[in-house]
Amino acid sequence: MAGHAEEFAKKHVGLLSHYNDRLKIGLVEGKLQRSDASLAYGEVKAILFTIPYFKREVAMGTTAFTSPSRKDVFNAEWQVSLENQGIVWYVYLCLVSRADPLHLKVMFLLQSPDRGEDHAICLSETLEVRENKKYGTTVPYHKLTEYSDHGDQLVVKVLMQKVSASVKM
Repeated sequence: MAGHAEEFAKKHVGLLSHYNDRLKIGLVEGKLQRSDASLAYGEVKAILFTIPYFKREVAMGTTAFTSPSRKDVFNAEWQVSLENQGIVWYVYLCLVSRADPLHLKVMFLLQSPDRGEDHAICLSETLEVRENKKYGTTVPYHKLTEYSDHGDQLVVKVLMQKVSASVKM
């Protein structure tokens, strides 16, 4: 046991820290009894994902798209996917690879070089993002086609903000 404790001490501390953050965020969001706690919003990072030939592929019957992965934010590997489930389209962020979960606020922005504005979709709650899970929301199909007009590629920018919690002692 002593050898195991020494070998995995760093991982155990990371798990305790994660559990502590989860507990505090649960308190702040009202999932547990609220105390003297508050959310702390940390750094914001952005990743651009491109899905080529969106309209052409939809016309050929494709109902699911996955972007190439990116490895440059919060020491993790990320992907974006789009899925048609019946008549509703969804946009998802997926944490492909990272040992420890993250607590994040997430916003998707559909971008086009032809437009002066983006189409923003905010996820309303703080997410506990875990490896090999996807997190997302609905997106209007007409927005997907409208924002893929330039060169038949859809550019999705994902803004992620780290969230932690603090308890006043």
